[in-house]
Amino acid sequence: MIRLLAVGAVWLLVAIVTLSRSAWSDELSGEIKTWTKKGMLAGATSTEEECVRPDRVWVTDKGKGYCIRYFKNDVEPKAGIAVVIFQGDYVAIGWKDGKRVKPYYVPNYDGKVAFRVTRELTTRSKNNLMISLSRPGTLGSSGDHKQKFKTAESRVINSALDQIKERHGLSGFVLVGHSGGALLVANLLAKRSDIKCAVMNSGAHNVHKFAEDSGFDPTIWALWENPVESIANLKSSSAQYYVIAGVGDKVRPPAYQEMFADALAMKGADVHYLLVRKRGDPHNLQDEAIKAADLCASGGTLAEIKKGLDVVDKRYRLQLVKWLETGHYQSGFSCHLGFKLGNYSPSDLIGLTVALTYSSRKGRIGTEVTHMELLPAGKTRAFQQTISTNCNRIQEVRLQSANVEKPAAKGVKDGLKKAFTAFSMVYWIVFEN
Repeated sequence: MIRLLAVGAVWLLVAIVTLSRSAWSDELSGEIKTWTKKGMLAGATSTEEECVRPDRVWVTDKGKGYCIRYFKNDVEPKAGIAVVIFQGDYVAIGWKDGKRVKPYYVPNYDGKVAFRVTRELTTRSKNNLMISLSRPGTLGSSGDHKQKFKTAESRVINSALDQIKERHGLSGFVLVGHSGGALLVANLLAKRSDIKCAVMNSGAHNVHKFAEDSGFDPTIWALWENPVESIANLKSSSAQYYVIAGVGDKVRPPAYQEMFADALAMKGADVHYLLVRKRGDPHNLQDEAIKAADLCASGGTLAEIKKGLDVVDKRYRLQLVKWLETGHYQSGFSCHLGFKLGNYSPSDLIGLTVALTYSSRKGRIGTEVTHMELLPAGKTRAFQQTISTNCNRIQEVRLQSANVEKPAAKGVKDGLKKAFTAFSMVYWIVFEN
């Protein structure tokens, strides 16, 4: 009996795998090859005839044709509004000594999983029409994903939205983007007058500043469309904008997102910058952003949107805005950390000292009490510190406590304590050799 059950289990597994492969083949029938690693790296072309399908639109931009793929749920749009989702980047550009090296796809990419996740994203709402729109060169859309961030990307998607709007009888959109998709949404804001809400999470919205600070080749990033500049022509409207950043996001630090929120505010826009805590990967806030977009499409208030997020109180915000390693692997790295703290005056923070605890994979290395160098930063105070311990040994850095010289500054000390507690409870700097 045991042997028969074992044989049966193996047969069942084979049957499931066979059915899964068959179903997968059916799903990909007629799809553009940008679901695969090879296709995404190489880019793909399409003809207008191949694009004649109810889940695709054909866009011509400066003489070049693009077939843009999308998925949608079956919910009837409320007041003619659809929520449109843009995912992040799948092909990355490597950098060495400030120079670009061979592009590569994100680790552990699986086209089968990507197909199903992309389709599943549209099921997140039971109340609104939800569309997952694939960026050029990704997830079934033709084009070259290696050309991301350039103005052609936002022009193509802008035209695709026009066609989708007409095809489905829509009056406007709620746009939501994650990481590179958030950058795309940010670059669409000034191009459209039918945006009810835009939710952007984990994007380097001041992408030129981000690239410069990261040491990228300026001949490359100078060609990228920069949201803080693209909103120069943003017109006054009733649109709501949500910029969501994760505490401790090293991939796209919150500082670059706050710069964009500040730029929108300077334009008189109704913008809300939400710095949130999340256990796990602080960069991956896509689920939270989609939920916020769905609520906004349904007329949700700021309080309702914030209810599902662990938002850091602005008075006690502490942000890591820089993590820079200098040196060599053999001789050891020095770690340079930069932080921004909430609304305190320079006099409040005289003599600011912080206890930093370092840990390796084998356990605690030690604690260092250090004076932090204050930097001028307007209303927000910034400070930085270089860790003396060899970075090769460090996997985690935790801010343990803070103090200031003023004996009577109890309120400041209490505020600092809250800021550092909120910070260290959630964020650990992970350094990988």
